[in-house]
Amino acid sequence: MHLPSESSEDRNAVLHIVRDLRGDAIGALDHPLASSSDYPDVVLEVAANLSHGRPSSDYLILWELILQHWFPQDQGYRIQHEWKLPHSSSCSTLAVFDQHSNTPVLLLQLCALEDFDDIQTRATAEAFSEEDFHHVAQYCSSGPLCALTAMGQRWMAFQRFDALTGREAPQLSGERRVQWMDDAISELSYDLLRSLLVDLKEGVRVLRLNH
Repeated sequence: MHLPSESSEDRNAVLHIVRDLRGDAIGALDHPLASSSDYPDVVLEVAANLSHGRPSSDYLILWELILQHWFPQDQGYRIQHEWKLPHSSSCSTLAVFDQHSNTPVLLLQLCALEDFDDIQTRATAEAFSEEDFHHVAQYCSSGPLCALTAMGQRWMAFQRFDALTGREAPQLSGERRVQWMDDAISELSYDLLRSLLVDLKEGVRVLRLNH
């Protein structure tokens, strides 16, 4: 499957924004950054500078930094913005690709933070993630695929082998799911996401060995 890659111009623009936001965050902090997670300082700095009044684009920067932590380029991954799903009008806010197979391994949909307390809107966001997952899965190999839904720093995720449907997956122990978490950079969030993505990356490693 041949999929488009992100341009260096787009990535440089994002990195420039991150540097600017880091400068703002460092200057605004009156106390040391406090977190029990193992994310690098730049992630903690960006998160500390976010609030309910911040635009969604700032949360996009945070989530890209989080994904860069788990999927570094030197391990054969790349991150693409606004990836258009094949033969669909839908876009994934961020998509992580295995560069060896040029297929997505993680889809992230970023929604407005203020929508979180609306149960119906939250359920709709989850349903869209499920729909995107099943649409993309048919174009991928048989490895694991993860879908992550974020509303500000709140997030939930599920991962299953993409050959399984939502109904089949639990019976066959093919699904991992994290229910809504309040803080993306908390120690618990870090540990849960690490556990989820360690399995995913092991599946990618096995597929690479077999191709």
